[in-house]
Amino acid sequence: MTETGLTPPIAFHHFLLDPGRRLLTAAGKPVALSPRGFDILALLVERRDRVVTKDEIMAEVWRGTIVEENNLAVQISGLRRALGVLPGGAQIITTVPGRGYRFVAPIGEPQAPAAPVSAPARLPEAASSGPLRPASQPICWRCRAILALGLLGLAMLAWRQPWRSPETAAPPRLSIVVLPFRNLGDDPDRDTLADAITDDLTTDLSHMPGSVVIARTSADIYKGRAVPVEQIGRALNVRYVLEGSVRSTQGTLRVNAQLIDASTGAHLWAERYDAGTARLWDAQTDIVRHIASGLDRVLLHTEVARAALERPGNQDALDLFFSARSVMDRGDLPEQMTEAQRLLKRAIVAEPDFVDALAALGWLLTRKLQTYDYPDYMRDADEADRVIAHALAIAPDNPAVLAAHGRLLAYHGRCTEAAPVFAAALAAEPNNLAALAGTANCAWLNGQPDQVAALEQTLLRLDPLGPYTTGRTQLFGLATLFGGHTGDAIQILKQTETAEGTKLKSVDGLSPAETTRLFLIAAYAMNGDLAEARRRYNAYRAIWPRRTVWRQMAFFNTAQSHMPAFARVTGALQDAGMPRFADEHEDDHLPPTSTPLTGADFAATPLSIPGGEVIDTPGLKHLLATQPAPIIVDVGRGSAIIPSALPLSDADAALDRQALQTTEFGRRADSAPDAPIVVAGTGPSGVNSYNTALHFLAAGYHKLYWYRGGEEAWAATQPNNR
Repeated sequence: MTETGLTPPIAFHHFLLDPGRRLLTAAGKPVALSPRGFDILALLVERRDRVVTKDEIMAEVWRGTIVEENNLAVQISGLRRALGVLPGGAQIITTVPGRGYRFVAPIGEPQAPAAPVSAPARLPEAASSGPLRPASQPICWRCRAILALGLLGLAMLAWRQPWRSPETAAPPRLSIVVLPFRNLGDDPDRDTLADAITDDLTTDLSHMPGSVVIARTSADIYKGRAVPVEQIGRALNVRYVLEGSVRSTQGTLRVNAQLIDASTGAHLWAERYDAGTARLWDAQTDIVRHIASGLDRVLLHTEVARAALERPGNQDALDLFFSARSVMDRGDLPEQMTEAQRLLKRAIVAEPDFVDALAALGWLLTRKLQTYDYPDYMRDADEADRVIAHALAIAPDNPAVLAAHGRLLAYHGRCTEAAPVFAAALAAEPNNLAALAGTANCAWLNGQPDQVAALEQTLLRLDPLGPYTTGRTQLFGLATLFGGHTGDAIQILKQTETAEGTKLKSVDGLSPAETTRLFLIAAYAMNGDLAEARRRYNAYRAIWPRRTVWRQMAFFNTAQSHMPAFARVTGALQDAGMPRFADEHEDDHLPPTSTPLTGADFAATPLSIPGGEVIDTPGLKHLLATQPAPIIVDVGRGSAIIPSALPLSDADAALDRQALQTTEFGRRADSAPDAPIVVAGTGPSGVNSYNTALHFLAAGYHKLYWYRGGEEAWAATQPNNR
């Protein structure tokens, strides 16, 4: 682009772009653009003959700052809203997936800038204080030099602050500068440590989605200077300033950090960290992670609160993204995940190419799918596929997108394919928490407890104050237990137990709170304290009845069943008093009903079913020996294989008669209309099989048996059962 002020105005669509005056008009009226939005538009118009890469735009427009890519997407979204569309509905700025953006509007005849007003040859007499020099007389060389130096100074000031417009621009959201940490001690070697902490914090904060972090080179001009925070905020155009200090005394390293509102000077957050100096650089890493982990959440929640005050009812894509992350930071209960999902979907509607929002939604959906059993999981699984495919098309090398893609592959049971995807994310960003967590998840599914323990330790060190600390500690404890280290496992799982509190309730699924207490029972028994294990089991049974050893361990896959201590854990639960198998004839005193039952894995079931017949294990064995052979449908977990059973998903089980006829079950039933149908599930507790049997009866399938005992009752009769 030619020097500012010399580029002639450019006409396109019904707009006139005047780079010299930094002005966009439509029908003669100014169009409101952010300073960076104007710079992006001018750059795209200048290079309209080709695709302009994202890196190219970031380097030109955000010169001197470290910024996440989603800031570009938000600016592009704002430009598109301001520019509208071309006739026929095409965007003026198009996205070229995986490459960048291109300006495609036809350019009209350039319009000449308004003619400058000529200066008068003479000043008005009233303003004259002495003889006047003719207008044509040359300026003296000294005056010319002074003028040139003044213009050079103004140009350098503009170059130092490329994000500022001639008008005072509001600081970007989530914009921050990390001032050089001060060494308050007498040891000059600590200057190096203070600089290292400053560098690491600048880098770590720049990875926060949506952040604008001033580069270290710009922050360094304030090193050793006492400048008011408000002045720094105005000079660097940031909302927040982080300052801190380092002091080393008597073998202890103390680091203080304060987050300050640059507009008011108010302190928003402060922390102090103490560590021994014996392993100084390890201590530095831990301190940086503690500060970054705390700051991430403080900044995020502050921005959400500011948006609610500044833009109530008018949230843009970035506001919605921040709000979703704030919800996710508070926990991962189903209702919290659903609320975050709603906010992220709104952000993507507002900005369809918002990569961080797409990656966050993809990750959230896969986490939700792997954590909870809920009615809409099929719809969410389809949405996860679409969202992650879209993100990959836009930013195939983005670490957050890669982590979400890996998690999706893991959800589909394809951890072998997920491994290189997670590795690529970590190669681009070694401390990417989502990729590390995904790698740990696959290691757990592959029955590799030692690898899981190492990864969870890394996650806890990198994100010590994060919302998933309790879940990570629990998985660390489980991996330690199944690796055979019972004493360590007790200490780790007790941390989780303390964090979960004492207000426990019974749920149909295997909740995190139940998981902790279940495996603490096993750990105490394995560690030789059988009295404590039995005491804990009695308290556990009062909250979570109808649990059996086989049913609990059925949640583990085949690879996990070969973990070093798996058999010992199973035996320890029995030693503590938990029954090995359920009694398929046990009466829960629930009346039969033709209305589907509510509940999930451990909900009680009746002893009979209207319109059908209940069959027990001896009856099923007899039926298997008769002709025509029964058609057995298994809607359980597949933890025990009933001969000739046909697995059926929840989605298929809910199909109507016409749709069922297109499935393998429907084809078998149509080809053998006299064959009895047997519906089985995981066990006598759990409503899936009961509800599926009711559905088949309503669809017109008769001569139907409900095998109440299911996989668990069948496993109890088999040798070498788990």
